[in-house]
Amino acid sequence: MSISVSFPALADTRSEIIAALEHKTSVPVEFPGSLPNSGGERIYLNWSADNNNYNVDFDYTQDCGGATACNMGSFYAEKNGAFYSRSDLPPKNLDFFGPNRQPVYEHIKLSNNYSAIYMYSPGAHDLASIQWKINGVVYSVNLKNGTKEEVMKIANSVYN
Repeated sequence: MSISVSFPALADTRSEIIAALEHKTSVPVEFPGSLPNSGGERIYLNWSADNNNYNVDFDYTQDCGGATACNMGSFYAEKNGAFYSRSDLPPKNLDFFGPNRQPVYEHIKLSNNYSAIYMYSPGAHDLASIQWKINGVVYSVNLKNGTKEEVMKIANSVYN
């Protein structure tokens, strides 16, 4: 299913997404109150769910389906999910990354004091991610070419 919104109009869409997901999964549904900055372009929220997980893609086109060319990121939840590990990152100090594009893996706190992991993975499309776990469910925000500040804003908006 696809629901389209224009940034920053999210209030009705957020409740619609949560209601729809609650009927499709047994995972406690959380969803951000803030979307990524799209530079004024329309954001399409394309979602999928099953009993153990759900995913909402932030896409530039209605029929993107999370494809690299038209996707800006996602919000994901998985019951009994696993955290990313340092081994998921590319090796440090690869010449083609450059000095300001080194992989990062760090433990952080969200504004509600939940422990989380921030990960930055440079590549053809840099990926900034934050993951946290509540009652056995791993939640994550991922942004292609995103920054730590952007993913923190989205993750913190889930609970604010």
